[in-house]
Amino acid sequence: METADLSHHISRRFNEDLERVRGKVLGMGGFVEQQLQKAITALVEGDSSLGERVATDDYQVNNMEVAIDDECCRILATRAPTAGDLRVIVAIIKTITDLERIGDEAEKVGYIASRLATMERPADKYREIKHLGRVVSDMVHARTIRRALDVMWVVRALERIGDHAKNISEYVIYMVHGKDIRHTSLDDVERELRGATDGATASPPASA
Repeated sequence: METADLSHHISRRFNEDLERVRGKVLGMGGFVEQQLQKAITALVEGDSSLGERVATDDYQVNNMEVAIDDECCRILATRAPTAGDLRVIVAIIKTITDLERIGDEAEKVGYIASRLATMERPADKYREIKHLGRVVSDMVHARTIRRALDVMWVVRALERIGDHAKNISEYVIYMVHGKDIRHTSLDDVERELRGATDGATASPPASA
């Protein structure tokens, strides 16, 4: 009973860790999206100060990546996640790396926008760049990141459900056949159960 309680406590703490990291990733994604939108706005509207602000605020994106990466490393070191949970952590680390690189590109656009703002804007006022920026911004939208994280959480939950269903099957086999199969391969389990069933069928009827 104490072992079960400890396992539940560890699992609950791990879930809390992952939810905290998830929130930070969503926050980072939202900030990066804002950076990109501001950089495009600075370019199109010739707003030098806005472009400079985007460029100088990039350090916040870097700080977010470092903080989330540190949190993921701590989880890996202290929680020893199983295969499914390990994939979630790896996916998060890869995601924040790409978000940081998007932030770097937004920083470049901000610098360029602040420089171009001192020059005469073209007649089309960067109409094509504005359109492209809108398309790319939609791709980076925080809802896209949230959807990806939600799908990862669903996959993780389904994997957990599969594990629980497997445990229940093992309890049923133990109850019916008195066999503990937790550390037995599936082939061996099928072979043993088939043998037990065949043996019961082939048993001669008791004499009167």
